[in-house]
Amino acid sequence: MIDFKNIFLQATKKRYAEEWFDYYFFRRVAVYLLPLFMKMKWHPNAVTLLSLVMGLVASILVYKLYFVMGSFFLIVAIILDCADGMLARVTGKTGAFGRLFDGTVDLVWISTFWTATFLVIKSQMTQGEVIVMIMASISMIIHCWRFDAVKTYYYNLQESMGEHYLSGQSLQQLIKELKQQKKYLLAFFYWVISFQEKLFYQKKSDPVVLSESEHKSYQNLVQAWTFLGVSMHMVLVVLGVMGLTFSLKPVLCVFYAILFPLNFYWIYCELRWRRLINRSNS
Repeated sequence: MIDFKNIFLQATKKRYAEEWFDYYFFRRVAVYLLPLFMKMKWHPNAVTLLSLVMGLVASILVYKLYFVMGSFFLIVAIILDCADGMLARVTGKTGAFGRLFDGTVDLVWISTFWTATFLVIKSQMTQGEVIVMIMASISMIIHCWRFDAVKTYYYNLQESMGEHYLSGQSLQQLIKELKQQKKYLLAFFYWVISFQEKLFYQKKSDPVVLSESEHKSYQNLVQAWTFLGVSMHMVLVVLGVMGLTFSLKPVLCVFYAILFPLNFYWIYCELRWRRLINRSNS
């Protein structure tokens, strides 16, 4: 008999680094897919590609005005997006490229879904509402990338967190080597994370020994940041798109929710983060 509870514990990250919706819903569903993927000997990157397919199908359905079906396939894409990392941890196939590939694929299908939604509703929106949607899209990218940066910074303070990161000179050297080998697609993937690092990441710190209270402070703040991750935004988007069956108002409420409450929450987290960093460096 398959011990799904044990698989779940092996497959998830530290609780403080897990987004709420991921931990209590999406990963709880994804864990039941892992035995199937392992039996079929699927690589985690294959699951990532499947999530891309589901995300693109969701985008097409929304563009064709099948909002409920599109929302369903979007939820499937999110579940598969959780499943790929879980499969990687259970099978020991974690790596910097897999993490980067996953993030890049997410960006593709999420952007496609937003674009499909925009094309459907643009004729019904005022110019001001279009601006709100664009600003909400930019806000979502910033929120998600900053959450990833904060989590990475904390991981890099320690010698081993079971995650794989490349940064700084090692990343630039790898990009240079890939170009010399004419592996331009791989070089592009790593350039994306290099670009993200330059814009959003704190300078990498050398591994240090943190006291128990310092660990607790970092973990509490990383957990606060989890509400600015991808799943929080995508759950809001799913609810808004499903509401398009009845009117434009639900999806507009989502844009305003991302633009105002979540942005204020982001600023609050940034201020707490700066105080913590300054205190750690003093």
